[in-house]
Amino acid sequence: MPKVTISVQRSGQEAGGKARFDTHQIELGEKASILDAVFALQRGPCPDLAFRFSCRVGMCGSCAMVVNGRERLTCSTLVNTVGDKLRLEPLRNLPVVRDLAVDLKPFFDAYQRSIPQFIPRDDLDQNDSFYRLPHDSAEWKALDHQPQCIDCGSCYSACTLVTLNPRYLGPMALCTAR
Repeated sequence: MPKVTISVQRSGQEAGGKARFDTHQIELGEKASILDAVFALQRGPCPDLAFRFSCRVGMCGSCAMVVNGRERLTCSTLVNTVGDKLRLEPLRNLPVVRDLAVDLKPFFDAYQRSIPQFIPRDDLDQNDSFYRLPHDSAEWKALDHQPQCIDCGSCYSACTLVTLNPRYLGPMALCTAR
């Protein structure tokens, strides 16, 4: 089994403690994902390591973190595609709850600020007032070419405008609001 060196950002446990990096070597299987490596850390040298995960198949986005300086879904990124040295950090531009777990409230607050308000009028005929796009139409296919956002927060983390101006809504909020 190949050995991997992992530097993982840890929160300061004491009041006012600074974040630090702990480095560990672990053995992983050939097809291990980065999330598998994080689990191995938690089962071994870092039993109190905090991180988030849910679906483990790249659909929920809860396992997103910064790996070697780049935002990634850790469940769907294989270690062997990144290298045998990993540097794991929480998503940027978001408050760290502990270790690799961040508070996504600012991310979702930005989305809520961008939602257009639709309040139906009483005089609207629900059957005839809206143009419907059949799913098999050319118009639908033209609109449906973009990958769907899974609300992982990676774009918000990677966005330098959010870093420079925290009031900036961020890519997901602006893309969804159109």
